[in-house]
Amino acid sequence: MGNPYLSDCERRSSIYQKNNIPIFFIAPFHDRNCQMNIFDSIENAHQERYEKVKRIRANTF
Repeated sequence: MGNPYLSDCERRSSIYQKNNIPIFFIAPFHDRNCQMNIFDSIENAHQERYEKVKRIRANTF
């Protein structure tokens, strides 16, 4: 079985990201692993949006 706390952390991070709730409401500060996973997923989401906008702009002009 996997780590149930980590999956709960991931579940919470996706809920908080969708609602744009600041990172420090998500995980206790002593839980660095959970926080770093959340930071990574937020960065990846921003990067995907940026790439999408870049492609749209490139095709527009």
